[in-house]
Amino acid sequence: MRTKEIYDRGLEFLAAGKYEDAIREFKQATKLMPSLAGAYCGLGLAYTKTGKLDEAVTTIKQAFTYKPDYPEAHYALGHLFVKQKQYDKAFDSFQMAIRYEPKYAEAHLELGHIYVRRVKYDAAKNSFKKAIKYKPKYVDAHYSLGLFNLKMNRLDEAVTSFKSTIKYKPDQATAHYNLALVYLKKDEKDSALRICETLKGIDAQMAGKLLEEISKQESRPATTF
Repeated sequence: MRTKEIYDRGLEFLAAGKYEDAIREFKQATKLMPSLAGAYCGLGLAYTKTGKLDEAVTTIKQAFTYKPDYPEAHYALGHLFVKQKQYDKAFDSFQMAIRYEPKYAEAHLELGHIYVRRVKYDAAKNSFKKAIKYKPKYVDAHYSLGLFNLKMNRLDEAVTSFKSTIKYKPDQATAHYNLALVYLKKDEKDSALRICETLKGIDAQMAGKLLEEISKQESRPATTF
């Protein structure tokens, strides 16, 4: 069997969640063609899925021996560092991914999350918006921007972001829930109740939690001047 066929089969096993089979195929591919950078990256991803994070880091780094400008490998390495809570290293890896692929939406999104951790909010917002610019239907980016805007109390912008999330993924319960919370903060209870009705058909438990939040607001004494 040709190396490419073995490599492709590894990718199929990886996509199917058959990680041990993927590991076997990617290892075989690297033996047959030691310079196949993609096989090291795939092997590292499979190791990640099986919880072997140290092996994953070592393996993905091998890809750079043969292809230093491999954005997907830099991105994968960044994700590993996030799992290990090594955020400075993750930041550097995501930046490298963008250096070699400036329109790498997923890397921009991850940078945004790290900027939030660093309390660099302007940079975070810029990164989230770049992720959306380069991948307009990127649900995770719209949702992350929504959470960011909610955190910053930019309520109208949060509404827009959560609505965009729902537009591209109508069954994302957390987007409906957080959109309703924004409406509550805006004192638009009727809008929150309408979302609650929709949410009942998506996630009844989360809808119940939302009803509790609405009830809490109703029970608060009105502010007097």
